[in-house]
Amino acid sequence: MGKGALGAGMFGMDADLICIHAALSEPGEHQVVLRTLAEDGAHTDREAQYFTATPPPPPPASLSTVEYDKQNNTLTLTIEEG
Repeated sequence: MGKGALGAGMFGMDADLICIHAALSEPGEHQVVLRTLAEDGAHTDREAQYFTATPPPPPPASLSTVEYDKQNNTLTLTIEEG
């Protein structure tokens, strides 16, 4: 899953924030091209932006609490890889 935001800032699309979510079929190098369309059908493409997608790590096989330090509000966990 990829996530990005376009249009944020004092000159971006009336300062609206446009969020982009994309399910990527495979990890690796990908590109995004932003195209603006006018009512008359004319369009402008921005320069392609490249990014590298990596799959999330596998979930742990187990997660155990080792210790909770109330004074420091710290929880220590043991994570066993799957």
